[in-house]
Amino acid sequence: MTHIYLFNSEGSLTKKIDELKTQGISSSDMTVSFNNRPDNVFRNYRDIEFVKADGSVWEKLVGKVFDRDSTDLVARRFDLNERELAEYKKGVNSGQIVLLVKGLDDEQVKTDHNKENLSLDEIYDEYGLNSEKS
Repeated sequence: MTHIYLFNSEGSLTKKIDELKTQGISSSDMTVSFNNRPDNVFRNYRDIEFVKADGSVWEKLVGKVFDRDSTDLVARRFDLNERELAEYKKGVNSGQIVLLVKGLDDEQVKTDHNKENLSLDEIYDEYGLNSEKS
């Protein structure tokens, strides 16, 4: 399964990449897709594949010849199901940066989202800081 994250800035993208790497996700399982070339912030992440969301010159040419959207041709590289494809296209069309992570199962995603909503006591428990409670 491929999980898709959408970002409005390269700073938030790089924070998520760092978080995923600490969880043991390999750089080779991550792909960034965006209409523009990355700025300086992302250039330190050369180990992660970057794909221009609106396609290369070749994909744009093929798209025009066969009356296809070049974004659809790019999306075919990622082997996305219908739901993932719709989410990918929504992000690309709205000008967001798309991070695609292969092999991320639903349990890992649920755990990630649940960590954002932890209470202070749960955070202390998670990191073994029970002695720090006052």
